[in-house]
Amino acid sequence: MLAPYFYRSNEGEFRTLKQNRPYCSSATKYRQHVLPNTTQFNLGFGRRNYWQFVLVMVLALASPCMSGAVAAARGDSLPGAAELHRGVEALYRKDYPAALRWFTSAADKGNANAEFNIGFMYKNGTGVPQDYARAILWFRAAAAKGNVPALDRLGQMFYDGTGVKQDYVEAMDWSRAAAAKSFIPSDLRIADMYLLGEGVAKDSAQGLRWLKKATDEPLDAQEGIDDQMANRWKAKARFLVGNSYENGTGTEKNIAEAINWYRSAAALGSAEAQAKLAQLNVPAEAHLDPHPDLVFWCDMLDMFGRTHRGLISIDTRAKYVKIEATGQVTEVRDGAYAKPVTAGIEAGEGEKVHQIVIIDGDVIKFGGRNGNKTILDTLDLRTGILRTLGRPSQCTKAGR
Repeated sequence: MLAPYFYRSNEGEFRTLKQNRPYCSSATKYRQHVLPNTTQFNLGFGRRNYWQFVLVMVLALASPCMSGAVAAARGDSLPGAAELHRGVEALYRKDYPAALRWFTSAADKGNANAEFNIGFMYKNGTGVPQDYARAILWFRAAAAKGNVPALDRLGQMFYDGTGVKQDYVEAMDWSRAAAAKSFIPSDLRIADMYLLGEGVAKDSAQGLRWLKKATDEPLDAQEGIDDQMANRWKAKARFLVGNSYENGTGTEKNIAEAINWYRSAAALGSAEAQAKLAQLNVPAEAHLDPHPDLVFWCDMLDMFGRTHRGLISIDTRAKYVKIEATGQVTEVRDGAYAKPVTAGIEAGEGEKVHQIVIIDGDVIKFGGRNGNKTILDTLDLRTGILRTLGRPSQCTKAGR
């Protein structure tokens, strides 16, 4: 069972992980080199204006939890978990002194999630006087135990110069530590720094590489971030990769490739990508329509062990899989939410299955997650072996 995280919604209410768990951090801004004559933006970050860059990512400001906090926890068996829960309950009641006491008690037992929460309270002045120095001390304590949001938060604070002297080198170090654990916001910050030459030599190709890394990070690695928020970041990363191909930033200019990436971002609901596709005269009805680049005939096993001939079509760019067999059609689109059964997971009343498509080299994984249950089928492109609920069957490549 996941331990509760907490954050402040637009109404100022604290909630538990079971209700929602967006993570307010990290890529509070992201600027992509796109056009030579763009408007200056200054959103009060206390940093210099950036001419010739478009501010394209202000997720922390746009999210409902911009002033809240999130603990990075993975289970109730951690030392101090009971105290952590009580601290979250106190926050929900807006009993901040009690919350701080419970978090401190959990932190005394070595609970990194509680340490992160205390740091967040001091950083934002939630029930305590705002104190960046104390916040950093608590974030460092949590980061020393491998707490990913704390690693990322330290990277952000050194990047912005919040409570510390601005230090791009240290910001990069903390961000790399979080990015090594597949944390999307840190990937985006590192890409930002390479594109702008902050703390590192300016390298647009490296910036593009980090953007692509962000598009492929597993959702399960996004500690404290709900799937919808993580997919918003993924959509932004896909849009920025498309923008790089459109403008030849870090790669050769390639409009066809740009359109593919914009379509992929649009599939996750990116309004920016849809606008770009319209600008590039891509018909509106084609924005979300899949264009399979891989098609396989497969001997599929049903739950009774019977074999049926079926067709699997895959759009690797849009991360979309369509399965056609025995008169049934199942579509799996990465990041989408669906009511029907997906990969053996059936949604309960009023629930939806979160669909997942992962392109891992020559292996395609697709399926869904409902609560803590995740089931993924796999198709190995090298061997043609499809594994459904662990049972192998053979596929052959087809043309269409």
